[in-house]
Formats: sequence, C-alpha cells, structure tokens
Amino acid sequence: VFAIRVIELAFARRRLYPQACTWLFVMNALFSIIGIVLDAYLGYSTEGGDVKTAVRGLMFAIIWGMYFAKSERIKNTFTR
Repeated sequence: VFAIRVIELAFARRRLYPQACTWLFVMNALFSIIGIVLDAYLGYSTEGGDVKTAVRGLMFAIIWGMYFAKSERIKNTFTR
C-alpha cells in the first residue's frame, strides 16, 4: 500500500516523494535483514544469496537516499 502511495507522489511530483521513496528503500532493506536474523534465530539455514540480497538492498537505500537528499534536480522536480 505504501509503495502505491509513493508511486502516486512521484507522478504528482510532490515534495514528499524523495523522503517517502527513501523510507521505502530503507524499510525494504531492514525487512530483508530482519528476515535473515529471524531465520538464523529459528534455526533455518541462511543462504548466501539471502545475505547478498539484503546487503544489495541496504547499499541501494544508502546510495539513492543520498542522491535524493543532495540532488538539485530532485529538489527542482518535486516542488508541489
């Protein structure tokens, strides 16, 4: 539901979009990490691909979050 709202904010070029999109990326990465920790706690085997996906999601969130925070193009595009 939140992802759909973020898409609506993007198409409407709302000022809230960069923050909402960054939160979406961060929450996605955190849920992946929480899933891996819970799997390990419950005794399920964690595959290397799961950890790789979580790290990739975290890096994605950091890079795009920094871009959304610093980019003049983003600030000029999402003005409403």
